[in-house]
Amino acid sequence: MIERNIKKLWEPLFDPVSVRPGMIIRQFEDSDTEEYFALVKKNRPYLREHLTWLDQETLEQAKDFIRSTILGFRARKKLICGIFKNGKLIGTIGFREFDTMNNLAAVGYWLDCEYQGDGIMTDCVRKLFDYGFDHFGLNRIELCCDTSNIASQTIAQKLGMVYEGTQRSAVWFYDHYKSIHGYSILKNEWNPRSDAP
Repeated sequence: MIERNIKKLWEPLFDPVSVRPGMIIRQFEDSDTEEYFALVKKNRPYLREHLTWLDQETLEQAKDFIRSTILGFRARKKLICGIFKNGKLIGTIGFREFDTMNNLAAVGYWLDCEYQGDGIMTDCVRKLFDYGFDHFGLNRIELCCDTSNIASQTIAQKLGMVYEGTQRSAVWFYDHYKSIHGYSILKNEWNPRSDAP
């Protein structure tokens, strides 16, 4: 079970993970609120294309989100982190929910539009998968993305995830429904050292 496997890792915090020189994944802190809020505001137009929570538009809502990531980790429910390059927040990544009964979690992420196209998110997801399988004892990791999100589909394919099907008109995006592709990878399938052919 996840709770047994990760109990010793739950206090006080998830240790920062190095992704590239000068780049880390670490848990959010209250002091990150204003930087997070500014980054969401900057990227709001493109994020609305693929994410459903962009009606979050106030600093107080951003503060609530940051606080929820801290409390959610302490409650062993989720792990949501910031991606930092040379100390600057450039995106988020994490496991949105731990299923402790079945040893699985769903990954979610987004990246500042200025830093896309360099393989950063692929490297970050790879590191998170390493941690999920090796430290949290996960057996399965899932990724869901809308059918127009080619970047996320490419990440899933590069990392050897298996396409499991499409849920038609499954998620409401502000004023219309979108269909969702589902991918997964199992611990015994995971190869962190290379992209899938």
